[in-house]
Amino acid sequence: MRKNETQKRRRVVVTGGPGGGKTTALDFFRREIGAQIVIVPEAATMIFFESAAVGGMGIEGGNPIRSESMDEAVELNSRLRAIWEKHPNFMVVAHDPSFFKEIGRGLDALSETIRKLSP
Repeated sequence: MRKNETQKRRRVVVTGGPGGGKTTALDFFRREIGAQIVIVPEAATMIFFESAAVGGMGIEGGNPIRSESMDEAVELNSRLRAIWEKHPNFMVVAHDPSFFKEIGRGLDALSETIRKLSP
């Protein structure tokens, strides 16, 4: 049996409001952590990225399908957070005007989650 077949897989959800940086964060995490992470659509631990709109920053630009206004983005962020914050392993990566700092905190949260869930 191969090593990865004997290890129990853990799942982590990365979600958040529009413009929170989820897609970029996942790509960064995959590149930084490497083989320890596989991106899947559903998971059992929650890392929530607040929308840039929560911090009053624009959300336009990165996603051509995005159609939310700033107010709608804040409302979506609040509704998503209210749904997921009941999860026992919920973590928030608060919005930061510095996207690099926010991504760094997200990476720290993901690394801590991997450490806690590892046998």
